[in-house]
Amino acid sequence: MTDFAKYDNTGRILATGSMPAAMLALQDGNIYAGTVDADRHYIADGVALPRPVNPATFAGATLSNLPAPCVIRINASEYPCTDSTATLNLTLAGTYAVTVIAFPFLDAIFTITK
Repeated sequence: MTDFAKYDNTGRILATGSMPAAMLALQDGNIYAGTVDADRHYIADGVALPRPVNPATFAGATLSNLPAPCVIRINASEYPCTDSTATLNLTLAGTYAVTVIAFPFLDAIFTITK
């Protein structure tokens, strides 16, 4: 059996599994032969690479060092962002789960209590 990953044109791993080596050549789409972790790797030019650390930081009310473009998820709502900084206007008291998503970077996750 051979471990494999199916990935899209951006390098995002869609599925992993194992099959006889002779079956790999019969697969449609982008197939990588080898063992990868879909949460920690991506595929570029047929090579599995570790997803880089997201450089986003949070201080005060501002997200900085954002990889643009990205998506900022606050709880369940998502906001596209094309700038390297974003000021959050969190008006209600509470705890917010904030995630900066910019593939292939790992997600940057912040818990903000106001």
